[in-house]
Amino acid sequence: MNHIHKLIDRFLAGTATPEEKEEMQQYFLRHGLQEELPETGIEFHPGKEQSKKMYRNLIQQLQPGSADKIYRMHNRWLLRIAAVLIPVILIGAGIYLLLKPVSIINTSHTIAEIRNNSESIRYLKLKDGSEIWLNKHAILKLDTSNFIQNRKLVLEGEAYFDVSHDPAHPFEVSTGQLNTVVLGTSFSINSNSSCTNVTLLTGKVSLQSNGMPSQILSPGQSGEYDLKTGTLRTTPVSAYAIAWKTKEINCKNEKLESIIHYLQDHYRTNIRISKRIAGKEFSGTLSLQGNISSVLNRLLFVHQLKHRKNQDGSIVIY
Repeated sequence: MNHIHKLIDRFLAGTATPEEKEEMQQYFLRHGLQEELPETGIEFHPGKEQSKKMYRNLIQQLQPGSADKIYRMHNRWLLRIAAVLIPVILIGAGIYLLLKPVSIINTSHTIAEIRNNSESIRYLKLKDGSEIWLNKHAILKLDTSNFIQNRKLVLEGEAYFDVSHDPAHPFEVSTGQLNTVVLGTSFSINSNSSCTNVTLLTGKVSLQSNGMPSQILSPGQSGEYDLKTGTLRTTPVSAYAIAWKTKEINCKNEKLESIIHYLQDHYRTNIRISKRIAGKEFSGTLSLQGNISSVLNRLLFVHQLKHRKNQDGSIVIY
């Protein structure tokens, strides 16, 4: 790490050679950044600090007790540099930072708010060992002062959880009027303005709402809570429940119309399909890797169908 630190110093001073810049870029490409959740109330928010002295300033300023400081960085290189260096500086204090487009905003009451402002999935690892995958634009809130003893979170949007087993300290996720309580399991929650959907993959969860009797989900079940009516119903897991995380849809006699509807939302693209072929079925695993055109090629090949892209960006299947 000392060698890469020296390279960073030279880069910030403007003395790095083209070869050294290339070495730095390859270093960042090789090393994925571990994104972990802060355990303390120290506040950090990637932001706007544009001078070449930023690295040295961060070393001087990011010390325990600097909870009122907010740092802003827009330069892509500086953000990558900080992502490598800042955890090294702060790990000794038991502090872990979320970088990339995920933001942490702490209040004076040690409530951390984690926002995924990017267009891709973001991975978090909590201090209890639990793992969370935040879908794009999701927001997570928790009290960092005593999280190990009080494992409670608030979620807006969609996330996948793999919870560390700890019977003495249940893991609870609140989404408005619905609370999901687990001891150790893997599940997905999608919360929006009209309903909350909980999908259980392994283990067991309890769904609780407004004093109503709790409802237990078993693996392969989803629980959907309607915010307007206050009703909770269970259904078999949808083929699309965690497709955003796994990047694939496991289909069993799924109608093309249903798959196309999901792809429209996933790729934010208008896709038109005629009623004549909308009822055709697809079984198997559909990979979502690649662009919409490559995904449609895989899907439509089975039925010898084709698609074309119009000038306005919309797609027609025929």
